[in-house]
Amino acid sequence: MELNSRGKIKGYLSAWEIPAEFEDQDPEFLIENGLAKCVIENHPNTICNLGFQTLAERMKGSGTYSSETFDYFAVSNGTVTPAASRTAANFLADGANNYTKAVTTLETYGTGANMQQFTCYLTTAENTVASITKFALMNDDPATLMFCEILFSAISKDSSKAIYFKYKLSFAEG
Repeated sequence: MELNSRGKIKGYLSAWEIPAEFEDQDPEFLIENGLAKCVIENHPNTICNLGFQTLAERMKGSGTYSSETFDYFAVSNGTVTPAASRTAANFLADGANNYTKAVTTLETYGTGANMQQFTCYLTTAENTVASITKFALMNDDPATLMFCEILFSAISKDSSKAIYFKYKLSFAEG
């Protein structure tokens, strides 16, 4: 990408339900073999103002958020429409129930695909939020900084299934 090109940053969320009997198996194997049910596919998100500020300050190497990382995710049963101005506190106050957990894997940024991928996994025992309607990448537990927020149709969560989330952040010309 030329320095004078217009760049785009896009984030997409996908999610799969994994039956309890397959919980201990590799989610990617289950997806490839049709044993996991896709419940969200490439759903776009809202990258928050503080998320963009963090990216800019990390590139500069200084600033309030220059050392922040987003290695936690949160789910909620909230209903407020995502907006760039929303914060971690807004997200956590939105739903009656929310749950925060460390990201399962954070793949190394791939220059070929210009993409960073986060995978997040809720086990069959993690049922704090029975009807998941929101997802966010956060900096900590409890979170003080939110990178992105996504609102989607409810995913039912109970002990009969695990939920595997895959968030892809891509950088492109355009």
